[in-house]
Amino acid sequence: EGDGGGVLAVKDGEFVVPDLDEELIMTKPKFVANGDEKPWDCNQCRTTSLSAPAVRANVRSGARSSYWTVMCWIRANGEALAPLIIVDGQSVPADRALAEMLTRTGASVTATENGFMDNAVFLAELRRFCGMLGNGEEPAILLLDGHGSRLQREAVRILSEHHIYCVVEPSNSSTDNQALDNGAMVSFNQEYRSLYTTALNRHDAVSSTSDRVIVALKAYERASKTR
Repeated sequence: EGDGGGVLAVKDGEFVVPDLDEELIMTKPKFVANGDEKPWDCNQCRTTSLSAPAVRANVRSGARSSYWTVMCWIRANGEALAPLIIVDGQSVPADRALAEMLTRTGASVTATENGFMDNAVFLAELRRFCGMLGNGEEPAILLLDGHGSRLQREAVRILSEHHIYCVVEPSNSSTDNQALDNGAMVSFNQEYRSLYTTALNRHDAVSSTSDRVIVALKAYERASKTR
């Protein structure tokens, strides 16, 4: 309604406010972005491509499935933003090489008990995402899946504070609807498996959490360039 109690009307095919007789200008969003996380096995490799010594080393190290999560952000123009890596455990080990990698890429890494997303981590990551894109007053659109962490009252407050309109896809529909599921995640998995396999064949140190996070960030960089 307008200030004088009038209602929106259509004049010559345009919305107008009768009290002011002014057109409502539909502004373009500052950006349209898609965010999604995907668990992946951080010990996955192409076993058929491993050399015999690498196979033996992999077996001796007790390699087994260990699932971590990568939280990806991508804009409608194809720009991939710095990701979040969630590892399993109580904390992320301090490591100089990893710290330098995080500084260079702008990525973030955190730990949860099972390596999956939870409410607190999502809120922290949502704040980081908003920080990456600035604090302007132009409206923006963010597409997310139906994970329960998206529906927190604090998440709504953060988005509103940054003038971001959020569209939450229904659960179990993102495989068809989300660009990240249909493209970027597949590329990331392929790149990680390739880099991890190469590292094993070269006998590079990839047994520590920090080593594998670095491999994951390199894989994300390569996937972003070849999306």
